Amino acid sequence: MSRPFTDIDGKALEALIARVTQAKDNNLALSPEDCQLLLDALTTLMGMQDSLSSHGVTIHKLRKLLGIEKSSEKQSDLASKPNTAKKKSSKKSALKLNEVAKQGFFTGGTPPYGYQSVPIPNLSGGKQRKTLEIHPENSKTVEKIFSLYLSGQYGFSYGVKRIASYLNENGILKNSKTWSENSVHIILRNPIYMGKREYGHNRIRKDLHNEIIIIPTPAIISKENFQWVQDTLRSKAPNVNKNAKGTANKDEQQDKGLQSLKLLTGILKCAKCGCNLVMNYGKSGHYDYYKCRDQIKKSIKICNCPIFPKKIIEETVTRSLKGVIFNSTYITSIYDDIKITLTQKRQTYSLGKASLQHKWNTIDKQVSKLVSDIAKGKLVMSPMISRHFKVYEDKLDSIQKTIDDLERKSRLPLMHFGKNNINNFVSACEKVLLGGNTEATKALLMATVKNIKVYEDKIDFTGSNLKLLANVANNKAGNPDGVPSLISIWR
Repeated sequence: MSRPFTDIDGKALEALIARVTQAKDNNLALSPEDCQLLLDALTTLMGMQDSLSSHGVTIHKLRKLLGIEKSSEKQSDLASKPNTAKKKSSKKSALKLNEVAKQGFFTGGTPPYGYQSVPIPNLSGGKQRKTLEIHPENSKTVEKIFSLYLSGQYGFSYGVKRIASYLNENGILKNSKTWSENSVHIILRNPIYMGKREYGHNRIRKDLHNEIIIIPTPAIISKENFQWVQDTLRSKAPNVNKNAKGTANKDEQQDKGLQSLKLLTGILKCAKCGCNLVMNYGKSGHYDYYKCRDQIKKSIKICNCPIFPKKIIEETVTRSLKGVIFNSTYITSIYDDIKITLTQKRQTYSLGKASLQHKWNTIDKQVSKLVSDIAKGKLVMSPMISRHFKVYEDKLDSIQKTIDDLERKSRLPLMHFGKNNINNFVSACEKVLLGGNTEATKALLMATVKNIKVYEDKIDFTGSNLKLLANVANNKAGNPDGVPSLISIWR
């Protein structure tokens, strides 16, 4: 007797289509559960026909898989028809698919986006098998999706919604269909793109084989970048990084601010209470300004920080950066100061290393003498002597770690660049600051400035001098556009 059928969601439908296609490709019987589902859903199959046909699965093939050969059979006949297909055991089918996966072959269905199934030479004369290879065009879209999530266009990452919008607005479609947040998220989460295809998540017969089978696949994304994306996705998931009150932690709020398209959101700080200054809008919508977040979220009386009109504060910050920080005289002065500091530190580290090395040599001699006495028979190995060896070993390890740490500090590179390098960097930064590209300007700010505190009558910039000098040293010489290489779009 056919049971009332409730429509299944898109994800379950895709999984069903994949299992039906696997059965078709590998000449296998469907599981009893899938047979029953298809029989119950036969009244709605006409509505599903377009979706199935796009995957190469027709109603005729479904009927054949179910043991229904006559296309003229009515639904009333189907309800009373002996369920021959259901009686077939799915055990053989499940085990066969597992074996196909273990051998590294493609198990059928629609290949993951960015890949294509390719027949392999059939030397044994058996079933024609396929493997996955990188799709030359679609793989570029996959690379673009990961690139946008990692660093956007100008150095700070895009979210899944913004990636989908970017792809759709630029006419980059997924198999002639527009992208959604979900379709972008699926690609970012799939380990196949780092070279590990996981088979077995949608098994029906988990009682036979519930282990996930890893199938080596050509990688599109490096493991390091893929792992970075997973860590970031987890940190942004709901209920992650929340405190006891259920609100996002301060670091999480700052990360979201830095991802904003507004130039100074996430960087501009209230000098009164230390909160972020965020974008706010007048009632008429004709003007916008930066305002203390606590005044907006809690109470206007909680902080007496004034509001700062967007145009005025952004122009003031840009002008100050150009005149104070991205200034040849300033960069030269901090470069000279750091050279002196590094020279002094190296001398201190050198003396410290010499003292530690003397201690290490003394203990090493004691160990050597102990070993020699045991070898000559003057001492017999005992638990007490073993403890002595362990104490000596711990001391040597501790001293060696301290020596290595000082060695790393003493090797802190003294960046070598001249006046021309500084002038080129300053000129390139000015082009960005005056170029009117908000994303590029924010990328430059994030690479050189930690935060900006705004008072009623002044602005304080906080940042790392070493980081600024590193950007000067790493700026590519001969850049045709004269743009700092720290901005990713020109890399």
